[in-house]
Amino acid sequence: MSNQELALFAAALGTAALTAGVLVRTGRLRGWLWTYWDTSMPSAQRAGALLLLPAGVIILVGVLGAAMEATGLSPLGIALTFAALLAFIVVMPVVMSRPPSWLKPRWLRDLEARATADPALRSRLSESRRHEFARRDYRLAWTLLLSALVASIVLSWPPVVLIGIGVASAALYARRPRSPETRGD
Repeated sequence: MSNQELALFAAALGTAALTAGVLVRTGRLRGWLWTYWDTSMPSAQRAGALLLLPAGVIILVGVLGAAMEATGLSPLGIALTFAALLAFIVVMPVVMSRPPSWLKPRWLRDLEARATADPALRSRLSESRRHEFARRDYRLAWTLLLSALVASIVLSWPPVVLIGIGVASAALYARRPRSPETRGD
């Protein structure tokens, strides 16, 4: 993979993460909510949807820094690349363990406030682990995965990308929406 292809891949990844993060922040994607309340999961997985927005920004800043470095604006490019790397190493673990309230959608902040005041609600939320996507989120996730597959073939990305797409496909299929009859409700 050439440097240009790698930069395109990183830019596409950053843009996808940023877009999904904005959809989560605005409340358009809510299929991930069950993971947020499941205390048996690692914090990174619980707050994963909330990490998309800062991750997308950090990746795009890193791509911008690398592009500036390649075009001769070396000091600024190196500074941006270093800032992105530092943000990934320092900021992301903090955000994973305790996401700031400004990163959470309003409806989630409201639900957290109600759950804090009502222990019965908190108990119901932590017990209601829905391990499947909402239909709209499921279709969007498959669209993104298929787009990544097409891009990997067209741009001749390394085979490791295909492995990642395969793993993501298996995880997505395991959380497919099912009808109440097949779910046993």
